[in-house]
Order: sequence, then structure tokens, then C-alpha cells
Amino acid sequence: MWETTICIGLCIGILVLFREYLNKQGKWEQWLSDNAYVVYLIHVVIVIGLQVGFAPLPIPPLLKFFGVTLIGVPLCFVFSHYLRKLPIASTIL
Repeated sequence: MWETTICIGLCIGILVLFREYLNKQGKWEQWLSDNAYVVYLIHVVIVIGLQVGFAPLPIPPLLKFFGVTLIGVPLCFVFSHYLRKLPIASTIL
């Protein structure tokens, strides 16, 4: 019972902390937010492509995971940024 009460209290406390003190958005966060939907739509293609590229490498799977993640996340956001600049894509996305 004690652990459950502490867990719920910490969850509520963290939500209040973020709502009151960390509820700000700068240019970087706004850029990420603007591109999040397009990243959601296109990330599968990019991540699978990177996974296929990393598959034949003779490295442990955990390093492959970190490699795909470290390359894939920025690549998805940059690709979505330029994709949104296309005239036809800007009306849809």
C-alpha cells in the first residue's frame, strides 16, 4: 500500500512540477513540434531502411539499435522538415 501511494504521489507531483515550471516552448521545441506529425508518418520507412543497412554489419545488436536510433531520429526530423517545404506536401501535411 505504501509503495502505491508514493508512486501515485510522485506521478502527480511530477505532472504539477512540469505544468507549473517547465511549460515553455522555445524555437527548438517548436520546430520539433511542427515536424512531429510528419515524422510519425515517415519514420517507419527511414528506420527500416537503416535497419536493413545495419543488418550485415558484424556488431552486437545493441550497438545496431543505438546506431539506428542516433542516425534515424535526426534524419527523420530533417527529412520531414524539407518534405513539409514542398508545395503539395505543405497542403496535406
